[in-house]
Amino acid sequence: MEQKLQEFIDFQLTNEKITRKISALEHDGVTKLSALFFTVANQNADLDKIKASREILKKKMGLFSNFRGTFDLVISTKMALSEDPEKYLDDVIDIYQKLVSDKKIPGETYVMTAITIYEQAGDKDIDDIITKTKEAYAKIKEQHKFLTDETDMSFIAMMVMSGKDIDQTVNEVEKTFNLLKQEYKVPSDAAQGAALVLSMTDKPVQEKCKAFMDIYTAMKEKKQQTSKNRCMVIYAACVVVNIPQDAVVYAMSETESILKKNQGYGALTGGQDIRRVFAGALVILNHLLGSDSDGVSETNLVSQIVTQEVIDAIMLMVCFTNIDIMLFI
Repeated sequence: MEQKLQEFIDFQLTNEKITRKISALEHDGVTKLSALFFTVANQNADLDKIKASREILKKKMGLFSNFRGTFDLVISTKMALSEDPEKYLDDVIDIYQKLVSDKKIPGETYVMTAITIYEQAGDKDIDDIITKTKEAYAKIKEQHKFLTDETDMSFIAMMVMSGKDIDQTVNEVEKTFNLLKQEYKVPSDAAQGAALVLSMTDKPVQEKCKAFMDIYTAMKEKKQQTSKNRCMVIYAACVVVNIPQDAVVYAMSETESILKKNQGYGALTGGQDIRRVFAGALVILNHLLGSDSDGVSETNLVSQIVTQEVIDAIMLMVCFTNIDIMLFI
């Protein structure tokens, strides 16, 4: 393993030890994600800043607000890393309210979409992004009425912000989805997530689908693949970043082996899918942060893709944990 990646992993594990102290009630995957934000920012995790930001969040948003749900810590961490935590929250709230203006009961993933837009919009018109995101969502929802839901919104927002023609990109997403589902037998939910991410690269549909599945197959041969659910979308991010297959497979395999030996990555705390998604995330982000060839906008975009995939993996884990608790009761 290259030294830079080893140091990046070590830094992440050190930050995790800090964020794990926030509360015993926090989902372990969320504390890992909080640590990851600090690691990517090349900062030591700061509990005081997180707690101060959390107090601001509590004062502005009620207990049952979507901002105070599963990803309360994620939002507090994002605020803590900003120059002005209160302004950061106010701006994200403003985008969130516009996103859900036509929703009766919006879910908490709309908060993550608002954060995605806020952090990736740059000098683009945010109102225009919101309008186009809703339009693109409606078009994809029309094609897959029961499959498309709010968990796709962040990916769709990123697709919109990539600047591509919406109709053309939606058609490409559909072609990619059908190829993954029919030829490669990828389950519908994973195929849709992968198709949305793969739409952010200009490679031909056949080529990027094959590259995506080649990485999955190579990891499967090592018995280190994710399950065939939304977690496998991490391999689509590898294709967007364009890391050579042999290099990314080797790096993810080595990274997972290291994580497996550390606290919080065993079967009782997160399961192998969370571990493997984080392994992929660390490899991709380490590559981007040390790359001279990628522009800042591409780095930010793919970082957000990785973040959303980690969130999806955590949401799956939270869902299954809640089901297990209900069955036990």
